[in-house]
Amino acid sequence: MAATTITPLNDAPLGITGIWRSSKACYNGSWFVDVADDGESLTIAERSSTCCGCVPNCIKKKHRMQKESGSLLGINYTYKGTYCCKTVCLEIVSSTKMKHLTTDGLMIMTRDIVWEDSAH
Repeated sequence: MAATTITPLNDAPLGITGIWRSSKACYNGSWFVDVADDGESLTIAERSSTCCGCVPNCIKKKHRMQKESGSLLGINYTYKGTYCCKTVCLEIVSSTKMKHLTTDGLMIMTRDIVWEDSAH
């Protein structure tokens, strides 16, 4: 019987493409992270979100960022861009946690790791 290789279902080289949960104070939402094939840019698009547990956010945001390293407001970012003339950036903490500085402040993004069985 051949060995089964289990690999994370993700993009190369970063492994962060997919749906992430985001929270800040009374905000809860989900965002889709899409890394370019070359890893030099990414887009983070807000999917569904609520404020105060029940008020839907009708205006969805889309943050486009370029690969750039630096530090801003305590975030050691890997990607940086602008949205409505404000800086947005992303720190990849681990495969299940990121810090996303949005136009509304810092949000913590989390997800469960999704695995695929490469033998199927």
